Amino acid sequence: MFGEKIICLAISEPNAGSDVSSITTKAVRDGADFIVNGEKTWIYNGCRADFYTTAVRTGGEGRGGLSLLLTPRETLGLTQAFLEKKPGLWTSDTVTLHFDNCSVPASNLVAQENFGFQAMMENFNLERLGVAASVLGITKCLYEETRKYSVERQAFGHSLRGHQVIRHKIVDMNISIQAMETMLDNAIWRAQQGGYSAAETAILKPFVGIEHEKCASNAVQIHGGAGVL
Repeated sequence: MFGEKIICLAISEPNAGSDVSSITTKAVRDGADFIVNGEKTWIYNGCRADFYTTAVRTGGEGRGGLSLLLTPRETLGLTQAFLEKKPGLWTSDTVTLHFDNCSVPASNLVAQENFGFQAMMENFNLERLGVAASVLGITKCLYEETRKYSVERQAFGHSLRGHQVIRHKIVDMNISIQAMETMLDNAIWRAQQGGYSAAETAILKPFVGIEHEKCASNAVQIHGGAGVL
């Protein structure tokens, strides 16, 4: 039922991340099933997911030979290994998946066989909007916490905000947030109008990441030792 199952994407491989057309995990038809062999890595929610939307090679080389196969977690031959020591995203388990002669029903194909590339690209575009929105929300949160701290914290006879260099950093953070929000709003508006732009969302994702990194750096510096902790 809706809301009771967790599904995650299993696309990236040790040698094929953004270069989706180089995926090597193979799914060979065997009667009513596919036999899957290969490896996926950097898979978020990989241990808690009930199903993996797995990118597999069912045809020839390149983008034209890819399919998506819904693989249950309990599939025999499918194992998960945690990736340890991440610097962030600790609430999301990240794993490597190993497929060793895993038998998956052919009826679990998502869309048509060998048409997985287009489906992945369409999903990536929507995912980029979601990632950008998440990053914007996180950036707004750290901005508000930093602005509040700059008023409460006293140094050299003034609040931190009483020092011009601190005000400059806070204003720079606000500029970044407004730029991020404007780009995101524009991309979402275009999507709602039917003028969805893959190039625009591809630009949006790294842009919000760069601006967030600048804001996070300012936030840590303004918090000082507390920022390190």
